[in-house]
Amino acid sequence: LTLCTSPLRSTYRFLPQWIEFHRQVGFRKFVIYNTTDRGAELPSIIDVYSKESPELIDVVQWNFDHLRVKDWHGQRYFQVEAVHDCLFRYGDRSEWL
Repeated sequence: LTLCTSPLRSTYRFLPQWIEFHRQVGFRKFVIYNTTDRGAELPSIIDVYSKESPELIDVVQWNFDHLRVKDWHGQRYFQVEAVHDCLFRYGDRSEWL
């Protein structure tokens, strides 16, 4: 089972609990679409998991500011496109996505 997140919105303090809950219900791969973290908070959380299980989490940088592109629905930050991207990247590597 692979779980792709909706783009994050500065909710890193809840990320470890979120990951642990989903691991307990059977997910074995997490793909996190990072839209907001420009600092060290997300990498520090990911590093903890990477030491235990290097293949558990992939982070996809999901930021289009440099392209000066605006999402038509300003609240969702290209969420539908992130889902499609996840299907293309991981669809052939997962039994369930």
